[in-house]
Amino acid sequence: MNTKELETAQEAIEKKIYDIAKANGLVNDDVDPITDGFYDAAKYLDSEKHILWVMKEPYDKVEAEKPYGGGWNLARDCFAKDDAWSNRSWQPIIYSMYGLKYGKLWDDMDWIRDDKSMANILQEIAYINVSKIPNMPHSNDGYISECYERWKSILFEQISVYNPDVIIFAGTFKHFKKDLLPDLAGKGDISFENTKAGESYKWEGKLLLDVYHPNNRTICREVYVNSIIEAINSFYKK
Repeated sequence: MNTKELETAQEAIEKKIYDIAKANGLVNDDVDPITDGFYDAAKYLDSEKHILWVMKEPYDKVEAEKPYGGGWNLARDCFAKDDAWSNRSWQPIIYSMYGLKYGKLWDDMDWIRDDKSMANILQEIAYINVSKIPNMPHSNDGYISECYERWKSILFEQISVYNPDVIIFAGTFKHFKKDLLPDLAGKGDISFENTKAGESYKWEGKLLLDVYHPNNRTICREVYVNSIIEAINSFYKK
């Protein structure tokens, strides 16, 4: 797929997201979808390894514990902002993707606060949420499971269109597992070594990583970042 074809496919996906949201009564005067995908088709296609991160849900504004907002694209409208580096959920993504591209591990990299340009690596990946509607900053697994069923057709179309080499499920693999790997019953054929970051699988020639959310408090950032880098490097050495 060339740049123009990918851009055209992305436009069609965004229209479908709005159509599904309207059909399910999720759009009103206060709420619109937050679409997702990639910052720039050419940068994504030109990256050495096409990598897709699958997160849970977006959020925009909250007032009196009621979410509202939307009507914009997460990647296009956020990944080039001067303060993109400061998002705590994106920082581990930045470190791992930057380290992968430049052959570095945690100890070899600068702090993002000292080299904010590291955040530009976000412009080379694809990034989607299971839900496309703004909600609260903290996700409920039961709600995300419902969102998965609602948006499944879009999610799998995004995977097909972006055709990533690596899919990193950040606390979301549990929702996809039954459809992606029904025969494995949750058992990975490859595991991260000496870490508690998660498991990895091979699916249709792609590497699937089942890891914690980037902002998790279970393992430290160094383990999280190095595990992802090493798992991808190990897969491509085989």
